[in-house]
Amino acid sequence: GDEQDRSKAERVTFGIIMLLALIGMSFSQRVEAEAVEVAGLYWHFVDVVWIVIFTLVFLLTEAGV
Repeated sequence: GDEQDRSKAERVTFGIIMLLALIGMSFSQRVEAEAVEVAGLYWHFVDVVWIVIFTLVFLLTEAGV
């Protein structure tokens, strides 16, 4: 519903902000490997959450489960 859409939008917005921050830090030569790892792990977490939600909400609903 609306709350799930808002929650997803918040996670994606946060991820985009992190990626933009990394781009900004790369121009100032202040990027640390740990910051890149954290951003990458967060982005993959969002991917996994989306796969689970997609499977539960869309595929199982369409299958009539």
